[in-house]
Amino acid sequence: MGRKEEIRAAVERIAAEHGSRGVTTARIAAESGVSGAALFKHYRSMEMLVGAALDEASRAVLDLLPDPARGAALERIALFLRALFDLLDARPGYYRLLFQGDLVAGSRRLAEKLELITLRLQSELKAMALEAIGHGALRADTDPERLALALLGCVHAVCASRMLTGRPQSLRQAGMAMARLTIQGSLT
Repeated sequence: MGRKEEIRAAVERIAAEHGSRGVTTARIAAESGVSGAALFKHYRSMEMLVGAALDEASRAVLDLLPDPARGAALERIALFLRALFDLLDARPGYYRLLFQGDLVAGSRRLAEKLELITLRLQSELKAMALEAIGHGALRADTDPERLALALLGCVHAVCASRMLTGRPQSLRQAGMAMARLTIQGSLT
């Protein structure tokens, strides 16, 4: 792993452990084993550094979106959510970066980037829900946009609960149970 990757990984670890307020220049430098000056040699600003960590996290999450040829829409939704919960279980800093938004609050550019990522996830889940409605797997009166938002809400609820309680429960188990309950009311 190169120095830039070590620095990005440090941001993720610090965000996971200490939240956005813990992501400071001094802590990043100490965690990654570089001086503050060396930190800014690799990234000209804290915004660029957080942006690089956000890019890495978003690539990892978007790469989980299943190929439309991989089965029925409801199966793909479940496949994506299971993979997302597994990723967030293994990389809790990604939740802080992508779903809390507090690390990008001071930057309009990063906030817009985060909004685009969120809209992409909503759009993909909505498209899968629409497909499921079209194939009769979900009731015709299901609102695909609301379902997509509710499923992302499951991700927030389970991850936030874990952070608040500090319990090491499996995100996949709790999240998939909540997602099943969310979808259950729309099944045909």
